Amino acid sequence: MVARKGKIPKEHERFSPREFFVTLKDAVWSLFIPVLIIGGIRLGMMTPTEAGAVAAVYALFIGIVVYRKIKWREMRLILRDSVNLTAAVILIVAASSAFGWVLTWEQTPQQVISWVMSLTENPHIFLLLLNIALLILGMFLEGTACIILLTPLLVPLVLKMGIDPVHFGIIMVLNLTIGSITPPVGTVMFTTSAVSKISVVEFVRAAWPLYLALFLVLMIVTYVPELSLYLVN
Repeated sequence: MVARKGKIPKEHERFSPREFFVTLKDAVWSLFIPVLIIGGIRLGMMTPTEAGAVAAVYALFIGIVVYRKIKWREMRLILRDSVNLTAAVILIVAASSAFGWVLTWEQTPQQVISWVMSLTENPHIFLLLLNIALLILGMFLEGTACIILLTPLLVPLVLKMGIDPVHFGIIMVLNLTIGSITPPVGTVMFTTSAVSKISVVEFVRAAWPLYLALFLVLMIVTYVPELSLYLVN
């Protein structure tokens, strides 16, 4: 629907099963990247940061050796663009970290959560208010900082409310993931905008229907705990 509305050009009018399998065969090398990243982390072979570095080297290898889309003479331009992009993103992350430090120093996240906790003892209303608070905090604070600051504060209350801690963990991570792509301090949003060379305004304008989908999924995950706990149980 988005592609048709935006008149995004397409390579084929029709796409046959044979074309699908030929394309899939060509893409196997690229499709292995998420397997490499997640598998390496889950098997304890590498940290997420190391997995990113390994994935970059692997992508460079298949780009030069397998697909032969990257020429050695292009490496200088690739490295220059990488440095410029990294510098832009790091400046944003540094600014958001400084802002997060101020919020942490003022104990703003704890005050917000304490205020939410004082409003209700109903677990359903509590989860709704918790989602709103985490979405707002996620717009300003980096996800890892939020987890470190708020988890010790929230877990005892969550247990008191009779909410499964695994279910709560998934709700929290989903909220903070959404926060990483929402203004004003969404690090993933800024990174994507820099890579695709579009403004944050253009990003938000194009993404708002997808935000609605994410909020709908968040509500489903929040109020249908079996989705999070079925495999665990």
